Amino acid sequence: MTESNQLEDSALAHARKQFTKSLIVLGIAFVYLISPIDLIPGPPPAEWIEDIPILIASAVYTGISYYRLRRERAKSVAPE
Repeated sequence: MTESNQLEDSALAHARKQFTKSLIVLGIAFVYLISPIDLIPGPPPAEWIEDIPILIASAVYTGISYYRLRRERAKSVAPE
C-alpha cells in the first residue's frame, strides 16, 4: 500500500468518524427537542425558540458530514 493510499484511507476513516459523530449529535438534538427540559420555559411555541435552531444546526452539520463522506468514498473508489 502506497503512502497516498494510506492518506486516502485515513481521510475516509476520518470522514466516517465525523459522520458518525454528527448522527449522534443529531440524535441528542432530537431527544432535547422532545424532552420536557428547556432553557427557556413557557408555553409550547415559546419554548421551541431554542429547540428548533439546535435541531437545524445539527441537521446541517450532519448533511455537511454526509457530503464529505460521499466525497471521500468517491475519491477512494475512483480509478487513477
